[in-house]
Amino acid sequence: MKNEKSVFISYSSRDTEQVNKIVNLLKDTGISYFKAPEMIPVGSNYAREIPRVICECKVFLLIITEESQKSIWVEKEIDYAINNNKIIVPIKMCAGKLNGLFEFYLNNVQMIEYNEDGERAIYILREKLLSIINMKNDDDVSDISVKDNINDISDGKKKLDINGGLNPQPVKCKYCGGELINVSVGKYRCVKCKNMNFDYFQTVRNYLDMVGAASILVIEKDTSVPRASIEYFLKNELLEIPKNCSIRLVCEGCGTPIRTGRLCDRCKSMGIKVKKDSSEDKYTMLRKKGKVENGKKYLGDK
Repeated sequence: MKNEKSVFISYSSRDTEQVNKIVNLLKDTGISYFKAPEMIPVGSNYAREIPRVICECKVFLLIITEESQKSIWVEKEIDYAINNNKIIVPIKMCAGKLNGLFEFYLNNVQMIEYNEDGERAIYILREKLLSIINMKNDDDVSDISVKDNINDISDGKKKLDINGGLNPQPVKCKYCGGELINVSVGKYRCVKCKNMNFDYFQTVRNYLDMVGAASILVIEKDTSVPRASIEYFLKNELLEIPKNCSIRLVCEGCGTPIRTGRLCDRCKSMGIKVKKDSSEDKYTMLRKKGKVENGKKYLGDK
């Protein structure tokens, strides 16, 4: 639909200041949104428009305050969003625990805490919304995340290519151009402005820690880390495809579907060797069994 919005804002009308912060964020980021009552068409009403717009929007953005937890309308909107399987993104902008009803509704939903660090919360919200709104289903690359229980990459087991350019260390501070000192693996502090700078891998890791799993295209867009570097981290088992994603990589030894690296555990144990990696190497993605399309082989859905 032409007037379809990306984000539905659920809030209390008594929280003008908090709501304006979120609205300004959406405007500055270019994210379309719906906010009642000003966006309800003339001649229509809440009961008709609110359910329709909730169904059309990709994200149900819930602004949690003391007032919104008292609002009958917010309660109805949450209930309708849950019943229609909408993606709920709550940002908590008040102190204290949730009331019983909100705690019941949101017990399995990851919440963004604004009061702990407002600037960081706004950044996390922005990246989260962009990752959801920009996610593609067909031609996009699978979601990836930081590998669980990853060892420190300085231990020699996971060596990253620095000289080759796939994981370059920053030379000057991106904020002021000042000199950098290395404080830990992938992390550099500016001598002049004291801001932290990061290499490509740490940049991607910080991003995924904040927003959760995201596709390569979204990570590249939001972090400016080149796709070749992200794929390199995936091949070197520093990132992985989540278990609940149907897309898989292909073991270069036997063709078995894998979530990270270049070889399955069986081929590794057999000492199978793989060809030297190249910046032009691409992953073969599996989606539908037996089908080959544009050089990509696919694995069947479970």
